[in-house]
Amino acid sequence: MDDNIRRSTRSKGGSKDANHPCLLVPPYYHYKEDPNKTYVEEDAEMYHNPPLPSKYEGGVLSKDLRSIPPPPDILPSIMPDTGHCEWSWDPRTRVVHADFSLSATIMDVKDKKFLFLMMERDDVTVISSGIVSHPGLKPSVWCSGYIGQVLDNEFHHKMRRFDTSMVGGIQKCVECDIMMSMNAHDYHSYVTKRGNVLAGRDKEKMMSYRDHKNNTHCFDVEKTILYMIDLDVEALLPALYTDFQTHMRLPGITPGGAHCMISAVRNGGLLEGCTGDISCCDLTSLPACR
Repeated sequence: MDDNIRRSTRSKGGSKDANHPCLLVPPYYHYKEDPNKTYVEEDAEMYHNPPLPSKYEGGVLSKDLRSIPPPPDILPSIMPDTGHCEWSWDPRTRVVHADFSLSATIMDVKDKKFLFLMMERDDVTVISSGIVSHPGLKPSVWCSGYIGQVLDNEFHHKMRRFDTSMVGGIQKCVECDIMMSMNAHDYHSYVTKRGNVLAGRDKEKMMSYRDHKNNTHCFDVEKTILYMIDLDVEALLPALYTDFQTHMRLPGITPGGAHCMISAVRNGGLLEGCTGDISCCDLTSLPACR
């Protein structure tokens, strides 16, 4: 323990903990009043850290904790108005939306800076559109058919599964605590069949497939949503990766880019375990090839 803390606890009548005779525990700990009307992350530890427990083995109880103030709104007055990006804010869902499609050639520095500031905050969700030059993308590689054709019987072991159900007229979507294994050909079949079922072109909702252990699985494609995640696009789908990088207007925000946290950890390359794949690019929403 720091000498300054020892002196302060002695002066306030602190007592030694029976289990930790070398540590002096203050008899009480007061919160400081937060002068901010809304939550300020940079100052939060000064006002909202839990109090020190009277006994280390007792821990901090829920009754000892205070509620934090509400998060701040994103006022329209602080949003850039460059004419090249349209910003919007939904206070109910706390979603910031940036539409960069207003200009196909210009990304203003003010808009980029504000986007980065919003992405750093953990109290808002940022949704952006127009960051990829969509008209230039090759439809032939941005579909589940391309994945199925290139990877074919290659198994991918990180398929997130969500099951939907109707409860009181409201659709609920619950993630299953399991990662599914499926080969790329079957995944393309799933995407195609789900699209046909939802469009009413296919009345048979059940689908079966075999996993890497040759076990058979059967599920309802209408109620089950499968997400393919952590796919090493650069290594496995090079044509798609090149097309994405070529038309990405902010390549620095992709994994391994200039604004990726890994770049600040070590210069000259990626850390072990970071492949720089486009894992942030969700391939579930890709259409089936026509």
